[in-house]
Amino acid sequence: MKDFMEDINSPSVPVKNDSAPTEVSATDLYSNQSSSGMYGYGRSVEQTKGVPAAESTYDIPDFESSERSIMMDILKVTLGALVGAIPGMLLWIIIGKTGFVCSACGFLLAAGIVFGYTFMTKDDNIIPLSWGVVICLVIMVSAIYFATKIVWTWELVDQFNDSVAAAKERLRTMADLWDYADYDSVGMERMLDDNLKATFGFSDGTFGNCWSNFSKVMDVCGTKSDFNADLLMSYLFAALGGGSLFYKFARKR
Repeated sequence: MKDFMEDINSPSVPVKNDSAPTEVSATDLYSNQSSSGMYGYGRSVEQTKGVPAAESTYDIPDFESSERSIMMDILKVTLGALVGAIPGMLLWIIIGKTGFVCSACGFLLAAGIVFGYTFMTKDDNIIPLSWGVVICLVIMVSAIYFATKIVWTWELVDQFNDSVAAAKERLRTMADLWDYADYDSVGMERMLDDNLKATFGFSDGTFGNCWSNFSKVMDVCGTKSDFNADLLMSYLFAALGGGSLFYKFARKR
């Protein structure tokens, strides 16, 4: 009993418990936030001050700008190839008007297209090679077609006007022979014009009318097969003249 009372009056020193929670001061909390950010995640405001934007942000690719750049490159090289095709196309038309087409015309046409294409690219592969070859070939095929059609349209204009003049002369001869007093020159021309409009779709033999009604005129005149044969021969001469040049162009690129 005596010992029990002494323990109550003189308690022993409590043993320190390491697992007990430690009191954190406001200074320590602020220091932890400054070093590791709020609650230990990320960076604090003080740490992000003065950091360049490139270090703290991500660059998002601008796909719309990239597509627009590719389209501009395609338009640029297409324009260059078209401008380069003009001299060869004019020469093709002039020589074709005489009824003679040679492989040299195809070579010059291909040379102009390749020159215009390479001039716009400045020797840089701004678009894939396959795209460039397709663009050049499409322009060359189109240029040959339109050049051949222009030559044939001029020929159709001449034939049409000669045929109309001959038809008018025959009508005058028939009127004089059969003494058609009821038909004057104006009436005969009006009758002929109506017949021409019903047959060809026009009565004036202009380049624009023959160009717009090119297929119909050839059907009436029966020259469509001749035009197709001439166009095929033109492509053959172009292949002989410009094929090697396109091959060298593809190998060089």
